[in-house]
Amino acid sequence: MLQANVTLHTLDELNQLLLQAEQFVNTAQKPIPVVLHGEEIHAFVRSNYRTHKGLVDLAARLDAFNVIEVKACERWMGVNGISAKELPPFIETVPAGLAERDRLQRSGYTYF
Repeated sequence: MLQANVTLHTLDELNQLLLQAEQFVNTAQKPIPVVLHGEEIHAFVRSNYRTHKGLVDLAARLDAFNVIEVKACERWMGVNGISAKELPPFIETVPAGLAERDRLQRSGYTYF
């Protein structure tokens, strides 16, 4: 089982991870968790959709086909004034992004 490791929190990094995840479309047994816990969350805020349409649409498409499941850190969002209602419906929120990432790793997920 794989999970994406977003470390630099750049949109280029996230886009590359999503494109890599897309390559697993026929082999992934479970959706690949992509846990967002930094600046990259801003790209998914509805008011930023036009600016980041390509990235958001790619993530939505991969989520719709169960290639990935996107999770956003509620703690980071709260500090940065972002509510869950401002995100697209395909994004699930988790209380703490780093804790979710660690939980997944303890459950057997490895990074790609």
